[in-house]
Amino acid sequence: MSTSAEVNQALLTLLADVESEIEKDADELPAGLLELRATVLANLEQPGNGSSSGSGGTPQVRTPSFTSTSTSGSVPAGARSVAIANIGNSAGTVMGVGLPPGGSISWDADQNSTLAAISYNASSTLFLITTVV
Repeated sequence: MSTSAEVNQALLTLLADVESEIEKDADELPAGLLELRATVLANLEQPGNGSSSGSGGTPQVRTPSFTSTSTSGSVPAGARSVAIANIGNSAGTVMGVGLPPGGSISWDADQNSTLAAISYNASSTLFLITTVV
């Protein structure tokens, strides 16, 4: 079982690897990736992220995940935080609304809430999706 610090470090390492790969192919990172990275870092640094009180005051580890996709699908309901960045060259859609290249969007649930499912279509582009459950 990983501690939240180990999970956070793994996520930061993954973000650095993705940035490194993109920098090999472009002069600068797409704005959407920078915003996505900033959102992830802000979520990792907020007090209470990484753990929160559950029943009886027992801390619960929040699990971040980071994925890239060029398909359609949805982020399942139940996440506490979701960020989607379009780092491809074509527009995609999130919940039926266009997300242009370089664009990004994020949601954060209230302390005791989670988000509903979020549909997306990245079949003609590349999305980076970060979730914290």
